[in-house]
Amino acid sequence: MGIATYLNQTVTLLGKTSYDKYGKPVVGAGSSIPARLQETTRRIVTGKQQELGIDAELWVLPTQDLNVDDQIQYASVTYKVVKVDTKRGFTGSANHKKALLIKTP
Repeated sequence: MGIATYLNQTVTLLGKTSYDKYGKPVVGAGSSIPARLQETTRRIVTGKQQELGIDAELWVLPTQDLNVDDQIQYASVTYKVVKVDTKRGFTGSANHKKALLIKTP
């Protein structure tokens, strides 16, 4: 039984296409993808020693293109992707991707 069984929600992925002159991400048109989104409240410290409050975690297929600064929309809430990790199974093959999200205003 693979991870696809647990991806029982549909979210909208707005992929980052570029950055504007102020350094803010510009996102493209949205596409629906299967995922699992779980709201949470926790804090992480980035490599630059910046503390971030995480509002949700997202799991997607390992083949899904998902990058930092992409946006996710779910249940009328927009989130920004701040971290993406590829998780591997016992054999070393990619099992799924896990992203950490923060709400955007």
